[in-house]
Amino acid sequence: MDATERVMTRKGPAGVTFGSIVEESGLSKSGVIHHFRSKRQILEALAARTMSGFANVLRIGGNPSDRGARTRAYAECLFAPEAAPWPMHRIAALLNAPDLLDPMIEGHRALDQLEQHLDHEDHVQVMLTRMALDGLWWSDLIDPERLSARERGRVMRLLVPDDPPP
Repeated sequence: MDATERVMTRKGPAGVTFGSIVEESGLSKSGVIHHFRSKRQILEALAARTMSGFANVLRIGGNPSDRGARTRAYAECLFAPEAAPWPMHRIAALLNAPDLLDPMIEGHRALDQLEQHLDHEDHVQVMLTRMALDGLWWSDLIDPERLSARERGRVMRLLVPDDPPP
């Protein structure tokens, strides 16, 4: 998958062929075909890789002593170095097979369900915070130099404080 992502970074989703993956990875064509029988399977593996970090967010069980645990995990998932941020080629690849976005949609809806026990005001605050994190992620994707490191740190501390209010 790493070789596939490198090809996608340079050539975009259309440039991903068995030949380009073979060339980038150093594997034989039969070795690549053993793992992926079609371009669709490559996109499916890419989608699964993309969602693996998000699964950790869903596993957090709503500890009442730390209301912000899931939000912090969500922020870590979005801004982890390995997802930092998802390169545009991942988005483009997934948009070439829109049904592969279904697990992402389901994941976000499952996250919303986990937080429905919160009172209305807290639920709205959590949703707004996640939407703001999504906006920061898009901002980083579109213009990674928009915020200085200091400004970005301040924004993150406002959105995801180390000690959320009780």
